[in-house]
Amino acid sequence: VGAGGALRPRVLLREADGVAEARLQRAAALRIVHEGGFDIPFIVVSGMVGDGQAVESLKAGATDYVLKDRLSRLGSAVQRAVEDSRVRRKRREAEAALERNAERLRLVTRATNDAIFDWDLATNAIWLSEGFETLFGYETTGVEPTIDFFRQRLHPEDRDRVLAGIQETIAGGGTAASCGDWCPPVRS
Repeated sequence: VGAGGALRPRVLLREADGVAEARLQRAAALRIVHEGGFDIPFIVVSGMVGDGQAVESLKAGATDYVLKDRLSRLGSAVQRAVEDSRVRRKRREAEAALERNAERLRLVTRATNDAIFDWDLATNAIWLSEGFETLFGYETTGVEPTIDFFRQRLHPEDRDRVLAGIQETIAGGGTAASCGDWCPPVRS
C-alpha cells in the first residue's frame, strides 16, 4: 500500500488464455501500466504455447512470460522482475540526485566570483565555470576545455610545479585537499 492507502503492487501477474480476448486484455493492461507511469513488473502466465505470443507480450512491455506447464519458473521470474524494478528505481533516484547536485553546482558557481574547474581524468575533459570568463577575460563557450587548454594558460613560472603536483596527486590517489604545494593561487 502506497501513500494515501492506494494499492502499490510490486508485480502484476496476468493469466492469458483464449487467444483473441487474452491478447486484447493483456495489451490493455500493459498500456494502463506503462501509460500510468508505473514501474511494476508485468508477468504473463499462459497455457498457450507459442513463441510468437511470448515475443509479442515482451515487445509490448511485459517483463516475462511463463507457461502454465512451467510454473516452477514463476518464483524466480517474480524475484528477478522485482529486483530489476528495484535496480531501475535506484538508478532513477541516483540520476535525480546527480541532477540536483549538478543544479546546485551551477547555482554555486554563478554566485561566486571564483574561477572553478573540474578535470575528468577518464575523458581528459575540463569543465570551466563562468568565473573564468569574468576573471581572465576569455570566453569558455568557444574553447574546447581540455587539460591542454588549462596547461597553456598557466604562468610559465608556475607550470612545472602545478603540473607535477597534479600528477603526484593523481599517482598517489590524493585529493585536491591534499595537493600540497600546487594548491596556492597561480598567476595567469
